[in-house]
Amino acid sequence: MKNIAKVSLLVVTLLIGSNSFAQDFKFGFKFGPNFSNLKGDNTGDLNAKVGFQAGATVDYNVKNNWFCLSGLEYTIKGAKDGDFKANPMYIQMPVHAAYKFQKKDGYIRLVPRAGLHLGVGVGGKLKNGVETDFFDDNAYKRFDFGFGVGFDFEIKNCVASIGYDRSLVNISDVSGVKQYNSNCYLTIGYKFKYY
Repeated sequence: MKNIAKVSLLVVTLLIGSNSFAQDFKFGFKFGPNFSNLKGDNTGDLNAKVGFQAGATVDYNVKNNWFCLSGLEYTIKGAKDGDFKANPMYIQMPVHAAYKFQKKDGYIRLVPRAGLHLGVGVGGKLKNGVETDFFDDNAYKRFDFGFGVGFDFEIKNCVASIGYDRSLVNISDVSGVKQYNSNCYLTIGYKFKYY
């Protein structure tokens, strides 16, 4: 995990440091509510819970109207059911391919997107009769990896997004139990001019 982080940081630094690449980047921020759950073969009927996510965004113009959308997000996921409450917190990095349909000379853009995300658990609580740390009791793994789809509506530099993320790896560390993060979200944000 440390090696992946180092390589990712090196690639981002090299890209931003290059004038030819830097002109094609657009940076921004976003925040909003999410609605998450834990899905799997042994989860029973858990209820979705309302969480929150916020983060920094970066758009890279690959060619014409094709973009790579990424950034870093802080997100609170989990589920609840009676006395059971899970509130895992993640830092995650999505990498989505997107196509921006331009309307009215680029003033309005419709942006379908899809891709993958990599997440690392940074905290949270698990309550099931007794409250414990979500990742520190050997019940859940910190690493999360999954896919995501979404749709953005951009008006000039403002953007509204709707999307869905789902784990592709089992986050449960308990033998015989399979659980996956499932997360829908709505965010609003702002993207600055290209540099």
